Amino acid sequence: MSYVHPELADLSIFGALRPEGLERVSGLLVSQCHPQNARIIEEGDEAEGLYVIVEGQVEVSMLVDGKERVIAVLGEGAVFGEMAIIDIMKRSATVVATSPLQTLYLSRASFFTLCSEAPSTFAMVSLNLARELSRRLRCADVLLARAGLVHLDDTYLRAQRKQNKHGCETSEPDSEACEGSDQAADPRP
Repeated sequence: MSYVHPELADLSIFGALRPEGLERVSGLLVSQCHPQNARIIEEGDEAEGLYVIVEGQVEVSMLVDGKERVIAVLGEGAVFGEMAIIDIMKRSATVVATSPLQTLYLSRASFFTLCSEAPSTFAMVSLNLARELSRRLRCADVLLARAGLVHLDDTYLRAQRKQNKHGCETSEPDSEACEGSDQAADPRP
């Protein structure tokens, strides 16, 4: 039996994994240390994987109207960069360590090796990721409702996909903004 990170069983993303699943995932993770103020992820960069915080804290921010706005503060056990695994698009936010930070990194390529080599582990981690994204979406819905903002509906999103970068109607979606959004994306990197 190979070494298993002792923190794995306590992290929600790896919840309900059997010992053999934890062992398999452990072999795919890369432990990383980041100093305080390190920029781990930059908004707009290519996305290659997700991070799980083992120790420390980060701020997640987005550029809004030319200003960087903090949208979340995450600590031990939290996952960030997970959208890279799901939607295969560029980074949507910047993540900065607000303290010395230890993370476990899971690349998209490693994640998808689970699909063929350990399908039940792949399914459980995918379900755990979906639960985390659902929780965050529920929180966002509450914030939008409290602010009196209308949640985007599918009609709006379809119309946005038909406009190119210059705001002109087109029959083809903008490839950068909607890459893979209406098609079944190949889950392999």
